[in-house]
Amino acid sequence: MKRHVFNLLAVVSVLLWLVTVVLWVRSCVVHERFIWSVAPNQWGLVNCDGVLKLMEMEKTTDYQEGYRQLKGNEVGRWETDGDVTDTSVQVFGLGWMAGRFLFLGSDFGMNPPDDKYQAFTVPMWCPTTLFAAPPLILCFTALRKRMEQWRRMTLGLCSVCGYDLRATPDRCPECGTVPVKKEIIAN
Repeated sequence: MKRHVFNLLAVVSVLLWLVTVVLWVRSCVVHERFIWSVAPNQWGLVNCDGVLKLMEMEKTTDYQEGYRQLKGNEVGRWETDGDVTDTSVQVFGLGWMAGRFLFLGSDFGMNPPDDKYQAFTVPMWCPTTLFAAPPLILCFTALRKRMEQWRRMTLGLCSVCGYDLRATPDRCPECGTVPVKKEIIAN
């Protein structure tokens, strides 16, 4: 039962590994953003340049898809001037950052409105490596088992328990296993 559960987890892990590899390659070509609102803040999942970011943004004004629109006399769109990161901590690419987005084109005087954010970043190599581990463990375990059986067979040992079969080549006296006989087929 335990073996079946591990095999199932290995299959699920391979599928998740494939998904993360596809997302990783895709993030180098296409920058994706998924934004949803949970009052009063907005949450976003950003996948770009091989990094996955989970962001929480505190809204101070209304905006759509990274742009701001002025209220009343509409002048146009404000484009982001980038982000100013006030705090950032990273270890092996995993990180947490907090800061604010600044916007240009404001008629609000010297202090344009800005949105504060905090983000948890995960490089795509991290989940890819994590999801690759169970199938690799399964493959290495099966390979090691096959190599051990082959070694025992070539040394004249029981393939199950390793008992020396030179005195009793027909059956293992320790576990009762009948060994596979090597047959030489004449041409």
